[in-house]
This record gives sequence, C-alpha cells and structure tokens, in this order.
Amino acid sequence: ISFKLPLQAFVMRDAWAVFPDGRVAVARASDYHTEWYDASGRKAVAGRVPYTPIPITEADKALARKATKDAAEQGMKLGTSMAASSGQKMPKINMEVEEPATWPKVKPPFASVRAAPDGRLWVVRMIGGATEIGEYDVIAPDGRLERRVRTPPNVTLLGFGKGVLYGVRKDEDDLRYLQRYRYPQ
Repeated sequence: ISFKLPLQAFVMRDAWAVFPDGRVAVARASDYHTEWYDASGRKAVAGRVPYTPIPITEADKALARKATKDAAEQGMKLGTSMAASSGQKMPKINMEVEEPATWPKVKPPFASVRAAPDGRLWVVRMIGGATEIGEYDVIAPDGRLERRVRTPPNVTLLGFGKGVLYGVRKDEDDLRYLQRYRYPQ
C-alpha cells in the first residue's frame, strides 16, 4: 500500500483561546493583531503586534517534511502494535510526503496561542532557523505586547500554575522531563 502525506506547514491561520472568565482572545495572522471578546460578546480590537516576517529556508522545509513523515510513522507504529496485539497483520505501507504546490515566502507570525490564568495571552512565535528555542509574545488583556519570553533550549511550554510555568524538556535521547519555572516578571 502506498499513499501521499499532504504537507501543510507555514499556513497563515488565526488562533484563539478561551479564558476562565469567559473571555475569548483571537490572534489574527494576516496582520498580527488580537481581538478580545468579553463574556457578553462585545469585541475590542487591539493594535498590531510588531514582528519582522521571517523567510522560509530550505532547512525549514526539510524540518517540515521530517515532522510530517515522523508524525505519520508514529501513527503507523501505534496501528501496527494494536494490530499485532489483536493477532492481525499489517500490510507494508509506503509513505511519501507531498510537497505544497508553492511554499509561502515567509513564516506566519505565530503558531498557536494559550490563555494564561492571569488573563494574558501567550502567543507561540514562529522564529527563525531550526532552533529548539521557543519564543512567546505575552499579550496583556488590553491587547498590547507586554514582553517576549524565550524558553531554554528544547523546552516546550505546557501550561500555567500559580506564579509558575510548566514545560517539558527533551534531551538528546528524546527523553522528556516535566519541569517547573518561575513566572517571568
């Protein structure tokens, strides 16, 4: 069996997050600004968040291809182990990554957003190169950029606690460690 994996990387997509008090923040990718909706549905549009568009490199494309193939292979391993445990045999599957017709010239301004319990929106930035450092724009409830936060290498933000951030660190053996960090002031 052979099939093609559609590669969907660097797509300009809006993202949203819901806060415990019922507010919703929407980050708009086209010009990188935020819109805030209160629990009654009233909308407040904030100004643009400054950012410099980052060109997509051949290394970025190679990473996107690898991530697409790795994710599919991980799913196949799960399917194979499930089939084996039920006594079935999985057919050999050949996967090929299908390139987009045209690659965008620049990365979107962000990848996703997270609602922090203090009312701030943490925006996961798309930064340059094949870096393993995460960068986050912290947007205040009024829509203004308060700060930029960088995680240590190979650490991904998982969530928030009272005065702390939780992240997972991946080591060179691909082992993962849950870690707690002080909330940046």
